[in-house]
Amino acid sequence: MPKKQIRREDVQATSPRQAVRRGMADQGSTARLRAAVRANPKLEEEIASLDLLDDAALWNAAQTTMPQADSERMEAFHRKQRLTGLSDTETQELARLVQQYDRVILVRTHSAALLEQRGYDVRRLISSNESRKSPAKSAV
Repeated sequence: MPKKQIRREDVQATSPRQAVRRGMADQGSTARLRAAVRANPKLEEEIASLDLLDDAALWNAAQTTMPQADSERMEAFHRKQRLTGLSDTETQELARLVQQYDRVILVRTHSAALLEQRGYDVRRLISSNESRKSPAKSAV
């Protein structure tokens, strides 16, 4: 059975918060995410350890979100960066928030991929983050 094709517009987000909610990374950030994993052995171990989780824990991980206050702060920094620029302190804070964002995206996408490999229908995770229940496995 062929896998569902994901359209480009399904994976591109208009803001970091939307990307976190959707658990998807746009193509422009894929290289940055891969580099983040390679540069951080602890993150690489965390992502690899997701393979050991049971299904319920994976559903929780797949619905991980960045705290709203941090997401809003990151968006504000991005706006300010475009409009007026950032101070050194703000640049460092933005870098910390981007690392946090990358971690959330990596955990969500890897967890969703593992759930799909285990036979679950993860389309709900791609389209929204509506509930934290573990749906039944899809008939395969």
